[in-house]
Amino acid sequence: MEDINHSSDNEDKGEQKDSDLKKESAHIEKMVILGELLGGIAHEISNPLSFLRSNLVNLNKFLNKIYELLEYYEQVHIPFADKEHIEKKKEEINYAYIKSRIVEIIDISLVGADRMKTILQDIKFFSKPDRDIMEEADINAAIDSTLNIMVNEYKNRITIKKEYGNIPLVKCRIIALNQVFMNLLINACYAIKDKGEIRIRTSVDKSTIKIEINDTGSGIPEYIINHIFDPYFTTKPVGLGTGLGLSISRDIIKRHRGEISVKSKENEGTTFILTIPINP
Repeated sequence: MEDINHSSDNEDKGEQKDSDLKKESAHIEKMVILGELLGGIAHEISNPLSFLRSNLVNLNKFLNKIYELLEYYEQVHIPFADKEHIEKKKEEINYAYIKSRIVEIIDISLVGADRMKTILQDIKFFSKPDRDIMEEADINAAIDSTLNIMVNEYKNRITIKKEYGNIPLVKCRIIALNQVFMNLLINACYAIKDKGEIRIRTSVDKSTIKIEINDTGSGIPEYIINHIFDPYFTTKPVGLGTGLGLSISRDIIKRHRGEISVKSKENEGTTFILTIPINP
C-alpha cells in the first residue's frame, strides 16, 4: 500500500511538471507571436518615418535659402518709408523669434525622428523571429536595445548607469537573452517606487561573460528570496504579473549553460548576476 502511494505522488509530480512545461511553452509562444506583431508594426512605421525625416531635412534646406533671399533684400536699397513699414511689420509678427523658433522646431523634430528610427530598429532587432538561433551577438548592444524599447518604464524617474566592459561576441540565442534582460530590468524598475538608480555592469572572465543588474529599489525580503524563481511566484498585485518571468529567465540562462543568482537586502536594493559561456 505504501509503494502505491509513492507511485501516485510521483505521477502527480510528473503531471504537474508536464503542466508547468506546457504553460511555459505557451508563454514563450505568445512572446514569439508578440515579437512578430511588433516587428510587423515597426516595419510599417519605418517607411512613413523615412519620408517624414527626409521632408524635414529638405524643409530645413529650403528655409535656409529663403532666409538667404530675405537677407539679400535687406541689403538692397529701399526707400526709408518702405523700410520703416517693413521693420514695423517684422515687429508685429515677431519675425526674429519666429525665425529662430522654426530652426529649433525642425532640429528638435529631426532629433525625434532619429530617436523613433533607433527605437524601431531596436524593436526589429528584439523581435526578429529568424534571430532565434545560436549566433554570435553583442551583449552590450542587446542590453541597449532592450533599454531603448522600455524607456517609458524609467525615463524622468530612474537613472540608468552603464558600466560596459570590453567583452567579446557571445554565441547565444540573442532573442531569448533579450527576454531575460527585459524581465530583469522591468522588475528593477517596478522595485523602485519613486526615484532611484539601475546600474548595469558587464565584464569577461576567461571564457565567461558576467552581467550584473543592480537596482536601488525596495529589495527582496529574506523569507521569499528562495522562491523568486519558482513558477507562478509573484509579489505583484493580481493582473500585473504571471510569476513566470524569473522562472523562464532562469531556464533560458540554463539552456545557455549559464547561471543566474540574486543578492538582495530589504530596503537596500537587489542585484541579479548572470554568467554565460562565450561559446556554450
